[in-house]
Amino acid sequence: AEHVRNRFRATDRDADDEAVWRILAITDGHPYATQELAFFTWGHVPHGHAAHERNVEAGLSDVLNAEHNNLSRLWDGCTRNERVVLLALRAGPLSLFSEEVRERTGLPAATFVQRAVKALVRDDTVEQLPDKRYQLAEPFLAEWLDRDRSTRMEHGT
Repeated sequence: AEHVRNRFRATDRDADDEAVWRILAITDGHPYATQELAFFTWGHVPHGHAAHERNVEAGLSDVLNAEHNNLSRLWDGCTRNERVVLLALRAGPLSLFSEEVRERTGLPAATFVQRAVKALVRDDTVEQLPDKRYQLAEPFLAEWLDRDRSTRMEHGT
């Protein structure tokens, strides 16, 4: 947080606490993603002013536009079961093999989930946490999935 704020200050700008924490919440502190989102946010802040949450949201829209082709390619390369896993994980880390989680999120049988997760982990799209839950490894994928209307419509979500 302090590094992000210092980078803004070095260019005659600032970032309020809400903006800094929103940047870090979106990127989960991932260094490259944080740098990218902070850069695009910075572009929405005039000299002598501070970034606010609205600037972060504008910067996020710019990032998603810039990353759209990469994220589309990732999505297009996934099987249907892999896509269902990604959609389930967009809300945050989950125990994907839990019966309750599978029912709540519409995941298929555990064997299909296992195959999908194995491929997604291999491709560094999903990662396993120490507590055995899984989460999206691609920092902007959840936001992209939430905002991409064609993705939601195609999969009934």
